[in-house]
Amino acid sequence: MVSFSEHYYVLGESQNNYSIYSKNTNKFLFSLSYKDLVFTKGDAIFALNNLYKNFRSLWRR
Repeated sequence: MVSFSEHYYVLGESQNNYSIYSKNTNKFLFSLSYKDLVFTKGDAIFALNNLYKNFRSLWRR
């Protein structure tokens, strides 16, 4: 499991493929092919590109 929230959970199927499921029904909703981070927060699903990596490098300073 990559991420979860009150409404969704994200599974990493392979290196660049993610599956999104409803947490309430455990039903598959859709898949994403994305090379960077995918996560959920509340009722939103985020797919971040290099922005995540840039923030992470700033936090380490």
